[in-house]
Amino acid sequence: SHMTLSSTNTSLLSNGTIVNGTALLEQVVRDRRAILPRPDIKHMMPFRPTRNPLPGSHPTPGGVFPLPDTALYLVKVLPPSRNFEGPFVIIDELMERVARMTIPD
Repeated sequence: SHMTLSSTNTSLLSNGTIVNGTALLEQVVRDRRAILPRPDIKHMMPFRPTRNPLPGSHPTPGGVFPLPDTALYLVKVLPPSRNFEGPFVIIDELMERVARMTIPD
């Protein structure tokens, strides 16, 4: 156990050693960090944004994930985009209607 000297930021340990409270706290934080698992970052690539990336331009394959079932249903029901001739959608009204509708599971 230790006795705290209230007038300073030091602690008197049972063996008589005076330790700076901040240094003690920093050591506890370092000890906790040492046992946390660390990601292997050797194979990570830095992010470099491109204005118009070409399909397949990323050096790592993958990244295509299936749509959720409800989104897949919506995509199947909608006509293809090449058939669109107008009118243009009022986005605010569309978002209000989507927020009010109940989507089945």
